[in-house]
Amino acid sequence: VQVVRPAEVADALRRMTLPTATRLDDRTARDVATRVGAPLLLTGRVTAVGGGFLVSAELVSADSGLTLATAQQGARGADDLLGAVD
Repeated sequence: VQVVRPAEVADALRRMTLPTATRLDDRTARDVATRVGAPLLLTGRVTAVGGGFLVSAELVSADSGLTLATAQQGARGADDLLGAVD
């Protein structure tokens, strides 16, 4: 696994003529991944559900946008979020 450094993301955004503080939505993140040569992208979300949370992760192909794998884990509250990610 190779993690793309923040400086590489900022450089890719500059080449895309976007501000370096641009929020990376799914499409922009895929474009950045493609520009830095990353074939895969790991995305995630934390969604409030009732009194708890649902932590979701997706492994996405940068070039096609196809989801290759997904994982979800519930957390009873904010104190359980780190355990849900682990």
